[in-house]
Amino acid sequence: MVGTLWLLDIAIASISSLLLLGILAIHLKSWRDTRGRVLLGASAFVVPLMLANMAVAYFSYIWAQSFGAAVAFPILVIEVLQAAGYSIFFVVSWKY
Repeated sequence: MVGTLWLLDIAIASISSLLLLGILAIHLKSWRDTRGRVLLGASAFVVPLMLANMAVAYFSYIWAQSFGAAVAFPILVIEVLQAAGYSIFFVVSWKY
């Protein structure tokens, strides 16, 4: 059975992946418009982060079978901070 904290872990990791997908789309659109190398490098940097967040969502589901809330809570705190950072970067990338 998957507990509430583990479900929150999975949800926030999924939201982070979607934010990173949005950042990637913004960077690729900007790269098509300007052909800047920096945007291509930033796009290449986003892909491993997105894959890592997808892996976290998967492993959170697997770990939920073995570990309790004592493991889920620290992961949740890290993921919330990470999602907040991605949200700020998404807004800044979109507006500027």
